[in-house]
Amino acid sequence: MTNALQEQLLKAGLATKEQIEKANQPRRPRKHHKKQSQNKSRHTKPAHKKATDGMDLKDAFAARRREEQKEVAQKKADSARRKANKEKINQLIKKNALDTKGGEFEYQFIVGSSIKNIWVTEAQKLLLLEGKVGVTFLGSKRCLIPLSVIDEIRQLDPKKVISLASAENSPEEDEHIVPDDLVW
Repeated sequence: MTNALQEQLLKAGLATKEQIEKANQPRRPRKHHKKQSQNKSRHTKPAHKKATDGMDLKDAFAARRREEQKEVAQKKADSARRKANKEKINQLIKKNALDTKGGEFEYQFIVGSSIKNIWVTEAQKLLLLEGKVGVTFLGSKRCLIPLSVIDEIRQLDPKKVISLASAENSPEEDEHIVPDDLVW
């Protein structure tokens, strides 16, 4: 009762007669005693426990949904507050910006790792060097604003880019004093 494949395996030496006989024996169904005992223990739980589990699951999903809604509401409120602060900062800059038209001197300042410049008058340059006026951006336009406005802007948005001459670069501390008011 061997089939052709078994005969070929036997001739090739890949199988023995014992293996072929074992493969041809009828198989007995396996008994699942362990699984049946586990299933019985699962089914013996009280019916009211299932109902409370379902309620707990509903409560958990409802709590998660409430948390997600709170997070979304918080993000919307933060976004609205940032937008209002940005608009207020733009209005402060427009209202208090000093006129730089007719600037004769180029004032250079550092923003991040790049050097920017703005053309200013001689009086504005002195105010910049004293730290009474700072440079900020309104869109891509560079604007000069007084120190009092800078404080208001920093309260609204501490990340707003404002260049202000600091006391740490004062000529008294430098080894080699280079005058800033040289006109070539």
